[in-house]
Amino acid sequence: MPIFIVRPKPTLTSQFFRHRHLASSRRFGAYAVALLAVVWLVGFGQASKAEAATNVYYSVGQNTSNHMTGTPTLTISGGVGTFSVAQTATNMGVGDAITFNTSTVCYISAKQSTTTWNLVTALGASCADVTGATVNSITHAFSSLSAAVGGASPGASGSSFLNTKNLTTSSGYVLNIPCYYDTGSDTTAVLISAWTTATTSFINIYTPTSTVAQVNQSQRASGAWNSTKYNLSVTDATALDINLTAYIRIDGLQMQVTSQTAARTILGSSSSPSAGNNDIRISDNIFAGNGNASFTEGAISMPTNSISRIWNNILLYFYLFWKQGDVFRRFYSIPI
Repeated sequence: MPIFIVRPKPTLTSQFFRHRHLASSRRFGAYAVALLAVVWLVGFGQASKAEAATNVYYSVGQNTSNHMTGTPTLTISGGVGTFSVAQTATNMGVGDAITFNTSTVCYISAKQSTTTWNLVTALGASCADVTGATVNSITHAFSSLSAAVGGASPGASGSSFLNTKNLTTSSGYVLNIPCYYDTGSDTTAVLISAWTTATTSFINIYTPTSTVAQVNQSQRASGAWNSTKYNLSVTDATALDINLTAYIRIDGLQMQVTSQTAARTILGSSSSPSAGNNDIRISDNIFAGNGNASFTEGAISMPTNSISRIWNNILLYFYLFWKQGDVFRRFYSIPI
């Protein structure tokens, strides 16, 4: 039976002070809190000495076409890139690849303005300084989510990117995969099975929203299905199968299975991770059913041993069966 924690992410304060209620007396409670404070401070001090994982950013769209505005030059100083022409494409933002001087590539890690963007290498280091470089193209790194992280040899593990499937290498990596709408749906089913992950070295798949710090136009739907925002729409298959990926976050996607010839789940895991050694977070997504009563269709299915935090997700157009022991319960969701 999967373990679901269906609640907002706890704050450090709430985690810390909830222990006070374990004590049967005020004095014991005070001692317990004081002890926890000491333990936490010691642990924090030790943890802060360790190197933090490095963030890398590779964007996903429906193509890798050039969406550069004008014919700019690029100047980089201290990891901050300034274009001579404002870059205004609505589908431009974090994770996009900037190719300049013919073959040098940097990736956007943050936005300051349409002319000024923070840039990092494929391995997350600050890009080297350059002055007045000719920009050749600005593109997404991959043309589908599957191409980036799916299969036995994911694109993001290639020699031009991380050059490893082990995110715990060195001080570790956080693999950020921001997803963009270009021309339509992402129609390729995704099986994420090849990556080695850990508590602080995880995969983060999301749609960027901040027009101040991430992207020129939010890529996330607001409460209802929006076909002009990023969506993963797959025919007759699990749309996103995280398989044995133990540490992964899925935030702000739209997902659906568009037709069925058998029972299907939109977001699932075909194999169970090791007990206790996983952290799966699923938040702010929209799951759309196809309304077909002939086959069972589920939104999210996590396996035995999974520790899943699931919050703020919306289910639309489902004709659902919920199995609880030997009892099937049927209900309809209300479309927005």
